[in-house]
Amino acid sequence: MSGGPELSLARHALLVLGSATAVLLLTTVLLGVLQPGPTGALLVVGSGVVGCIAAMAVAARWSTRVLRRSEPGPAPD
Repeated sequence: MSGGPELSLARHALLVLGSATAVLLLTTVLLGVLQPGPTGALLVVGSGVVGCIAAMAVAARWSTRVLRRSEPGPAPD
């Protein structure tokens, strides 16, 4: 290893699923606080699902960068 940060598969999974859980928790809190009607609730839940997918993508991209940095590069000639 090149001394960069290490990230195991378990940490990767926890990071990605944790970020999605945080967004869904925020969506649930918003539904409880706002108490919108049926159309408003559908919009809040829909944006929560889209936010969840976006959070997972951002977390996965970040952890993939960390993994690539920790891999040794090609040997110099």
